[in-house]
Amino acid sequence: MPEIRKMLTVAASHLPPEFAETMIEDSSDPRAGILFHGYYGYLVFARGDHPGYPDSVHRLLHYAASDLDCSFVLFDSDGDVLGGFSTYGKSDAE
Repeated sequence: MPEIRKMLTVAASHLPPEFAETMIEDSSDPRAGILFHGYYGYLVFARGDHPGYPDSVHRLLHYAASDLDCSFVLFDSDGDVLGGFSTYGKSDAE
């Protein structure tokens, strides 16, 4: 049986704008956990350590991995906002 992994899709507005900008630079470093970035969002590995990530993003990644058993989180400009998690100006986070 092949391994199948789950992904949580959330609004990109869950990323602080300053941090979203650094994610593009950090995406070339595999240790950063950023698997893909594009015009509409970021795909991030949910499990493991994420040094330098803001607490609000750590919390969301931990929720995805621990509570929902997801391996990945897609921060998508069209994703839904999750209640109980910090959000930032939508136009700033894209």
